Amino acid sequence: MRNHGQQPRPNLPKLKVLRVIYDLQVGGVQRMLFRSIEPLRAAGVVLEVVCLKERGEMAPRFEEAGVPVHLVRFGSRLDPIGIWKLNRLIRRNGYHVAHSQMYAANAALNAAALLGFDAKVVNSYHSQTPFSGSSQLRFARWTAKTPARVVAVSHVVKDAVAEAGIDRDAIRVIHNGVELPEDEPPPPLSPLGSPLRAFWAGRFVKQKRVDLLVDIAAGCRRVGVPLLMSLIGEGPQLEKIKRRVEELNLVETVRFVPFQDDIVPHIREHEVYLSASDREGFPNTLLEVFAQGRGALVTKIAPNAEAIGESGAGKLISDDLEEWVNWLRVLQGDRQWIATMGEAARRRAQEFSVEQSCAAMVRLYHEVCAGTNNDAG
Repeated sequence: MRNHGQQPRPNLPKLKVLRVIYDLQVGGVQRMLFRSIEPLRAAGVVLEVVCLKERGEMAPRFEEAGVPVHLVRFGSRLDPIGIWKLNRLIRRNGYHVAHSQMYAANAALNAAALLGFDAKVVNSYHSQTPFSGSSQLRFARWTAKTPARVVAVSHVVKDAVAEAGIDRDAIRVIHNGVELPEDEPPPPLSPLGSPLRAFWAGRFVKQKRVDLLVDIAAGCRRVGVPLLMSLIGEGPQLEKIKRRVEELNLVETVRFVPFQDDIVPHIREHEVYLSASDREGFPNTLLEVFAQGRGALVTKIAPNAEAIGESGAGKLISDDLEEWVNWLRVLQGDRQWIATMGEAARRRAQEFSVEQSCAAMVRLYHEVCAGTNNDAG
């Protein structure tokens, strides 16, 4: 992996860090954690992982990369036996930092910390809705002083966590990192006049609003905008969306692709990424799209705006169907605009390299171990 970003400070002592996660099934958080192994190791972090539900299918990949994977099985989110075993693991192995991911792992780690250990605690949040229900919120507030720092993946998430009652001064924004290609040339565009190749990738869940993308495809057909749309992934709303495509007679326009562990080849065979989500923590797929030199049309929500900035790598669009169709008409008729967006996207991706993200995380680890309070976010 090439070094595309700012590096951690040299000559820092090694840190032994335990990442606490619910499982290592294939998912966005798990993939980001896997990407971070080498940059963290290069910065002197000795990384281990503990799963609280099951190991998951990615566990062997972590172990092959030299990262031990422990299992402390929790029967419930605050299983007292699980809490005791997690505390014992942390005390026995002498970690400098214990860093958890998302509410369930955060709650388990914070509860284990109440029994006492020397490791500094870091919690992470990835969602605009970090807590589900009043009981989760009460527990998070009760243990709010336990973590030395709280990591939010975007300023939107930081605001949501702070509004829930977590001390804003303890929250640091560290954006998710993306792997950048090795100077690979951008993929070719289709000839002018041919159908625009658009795609979406993710989980078929309500907040992703894939049904709106289907309606957009139907709108393009009504006004004569040639479009081919791929919907990539799995999830509880998949069958509903498939029925919607059949009802609108779009089977020649919209194709379904199963979940892909490696999305890069599919990004490169399409020309523009579409996302109609009404909420995000931070749009990881959008960063992967940018890294491959493709632009995007996405909903006008704060996390998307934070990812795009003033780069020109994408367009923020309202929920108005006609606006979506008009922008797709523009792109279908102007391949140069697609290329220009792609060039801007690659430049923007440089600002979110996994190396930069890991460098910020390492600085945070050293700050909490040193007891300093340098506000990086």
